[in-house]
Amino acid sequence: MTTIVKSAAIALMVAGALLCPTDLSSCGPFFRQAVFSFAHQPGQPLTDQIGILKPSYPRLYLYQAYRQLTSPLTPDEKRALLLSPASEANTTSTDEWLKARGKVPGLPKAPNIDVTVTKSTPTDYVQYTNCLDDALHSAAATLTTRLAKWNSAQVKDWIGAQDLVFANCNGGNPLQIPPAATDPQLKTDRAYQIAAAYFYANQLDEAERRFRLIAADKTSSWSDLSCYLLARVQIRQGTLQNDPSAMAKAQAQLQAILADPSRKAVHAPSRDLLQFVRARLDPPGRLAELGQVLVKPDSTLSRDLTDYRFLFDKLESAALPTARDELTDWLYTFHNQNTDHALAVWRSQHTLPWLLASIVSLNPGNTKATDLIQAADELRPDSPAFLTAAFHSIRLLLDSNPQQARARLDGILKDAKLNLSDKNLFYAERMKVAASWPEFLKYAQRVPVGESSDTFEEVKAGSATLDADSALVLNEHTPLKLIASAANDATVSLPLRANIAMAAWTRAVLSDDEAVAAQMTPLVPFLSGYAAETEKNRRQFAAVLLILKNPGLHPYADTGLGRVTEVNKIDDYRDNWWCSFSSAQREEQFFANFYQNRAELGQLKLLYPNSTPKAAFLSAADQAAGDADWKKLAALPAAPTYLSAAVVTYAQAHLDDPRVPEALALAVRSTRYGCTDSGTGKVSKQAYDLLHAQFPRSAAAARTKYWYK
Repeated sequence: MTTIVKSAAIALMVAGALLCPTDLSSCGPFFRQAVFSFAHQPGQPLTDQIGILKPSYPRLYLYQAYRQLTSPLTPDEKRALLLSPASEANTTSTDEWLKARGKVPGLPKAPNIDVTVTKSTPTDYVQYTNCLDDALHSAAATLTTRLAKWNSAQVKDWIGAQDLVFANCNGGNPLQIPPAATDPQLKTDRAYQIAAAYFYANQLDEAERRFRLIAADKTSSWSDLSCYLLARVQIRQGTLQNDPSAMAKAQAQLQAILADPSRKAVHAPSRDLLQFVRARLDPPGRLAELGQVLVKPDSTLSRDLTDYRFLFDKLESAALPTARDELTDWLYTFHNQNTDHALAVWRSQHTLPWLLASIVSLNPGNTKATDLIQAADELRPDSPAFLTAAFHSIRLLLDSNPQQARARLDGILKDAKLNLSDKNLFYAERMKVAASWPEFLKYAQRVPVGESSDTFEEVKAGSATLDADSALVLNEHTPLKLIASAANDATVSLPLRANIAMAAWTRAVLSDDEAVAAQMTPLVPFLSGYAAETEKNRRQFAAVLLILKNPGLHPYADTGLGRVTEVNKIDDYRDNWWCSFSSAQREEQFFANFYQNRAELGQLKLLYPNSTPKAAFLSAADQAAGDADWKKLAALPAAPTYLSAAVVTYAQAHLDDPRVPEALALAVRSTRYGCTDSGTGKVSKQAYDLLHAQFPRSAAAARTKYWYK
């Protein structure tokens, strides 16, 4: 590709940024940020290769990883995990009931069935699914049976009563109870329908009384189910009416059912419900039971894992039992990165889960863990633990043996099948041990896996850009001549070259490096006015005016998605020009500010536990030049102060320049919408006074009504 074509390509990228405004949300603000490595989900489904496992993953993913490291999930278990636990437990569908009802001719239109109850008071909010799928399925199955045995009038009578039962699914507002049956064939069913109506209407004492009577009548076809529903009533008394004794009664009722061989028809649901009750009565005991179940093949995995996670969260907020089952101990240790405990367990068991729990939290220089690192290094690439172990064992090598780390990383990046999230982390490690400028440019560029905005993460295809570590090295430790060369480097993505070109031009203007400024000008289309000026002072003024007209210009390359607002527009949230670089410990603040406590960047912090990224790959001379360039920027005030002072100085000597009124107005505008410092108010007033004194009738003066501190 020729230089002319390359320049045109970058020009088109910049023009696109100007002509295509980004969609903004109607509420928020939601600040878009690039996500380079997921913190709360794997980069791809956890299959045989689990990728780089992170302590910040939710327990659902950590559990899946644990199983892959010990006893891999069966196909049935994988399918179970794809189900939504909420929908599996609480889904209510009226389709089956309405379809069965629709087969009966001559019925009125089916009433709507609202299966959810919502209760709200100034202090409480309760919402639950009142009529579950099993109730609707049972009604549909019963109707099919009754159609085969009863006449039309009896069936219609039964359906009318059932419509009233389901009318209470919204909590009985208003209460609708079926009338007593006059037909002897309907009496048994009707007794059950009336009890069910009271149950759904939350008239629990009356429902309990009626279900108890039906359960005692062994001649009723509803006896077994009513015996089971007594426990359901007692559970609701415990949960909805805060009756502590009711849950114990439910436990006794269910145990009695399971001890009665004649109640075999409801043993299975009673056994499931008993587990729910025991989780409420003895959370630690049930957690331990589930921890034992979940490490083995289990056909009820989705439900068991839902209960387990609920109990884990509940107990963790207080205190998990000291004596834990293996799964619970590993999940807690891995998430909280308890190195000493993890090492102790690993040395007694030498299993993959505890190898990873140990190495993810290990600090560089830990001489007590050489056996652990050796074990991690001996893992084969087909091990599910390989990538996690490799990433962290290399992390521990980066400072002590960069040459060995470099060789290992090159092998992984060449041979391993990496998802983009993991690839970006290995690129970050490789960049830290880059041995040359081309190597730095290669591994500094990373493609975001998506973008986040306060409330969501969304995966989108994108171009390579800079993460926080690579941006810091480029901006703070690289000399301007090399930054400028990156804008013309064919190995750099076009959007990033456009970003770098604007940064290099702005920095060149601020440091009075006209050679670099002239080199960058053809790459950025709206800078042509600067190049047209032949006199230096007019060219410098043209540069200041261009910067004032384009609030998206700043002397550093952006990270991630960069500035959302078009380069020539004022950003509503004051992301305009640049702030002062002269604050104390600016380097540390700069690196920290890129993180903004964003969890997805936590792995980058792991790579720099005691320092910020450096440009060790540069020659001593280039490192010194880069530091000197940054020092010049650090001496400058905030952009509005610097630019306004430059405009005032030029205007005082060139009142005949027709650009001056506009420049003075733009200078005052910058002091409103940009960063300020102690000198901003003074230059804002100077620009305002000069504009109104010398050009009182100008359009620029008419729209500049105030100056700003």
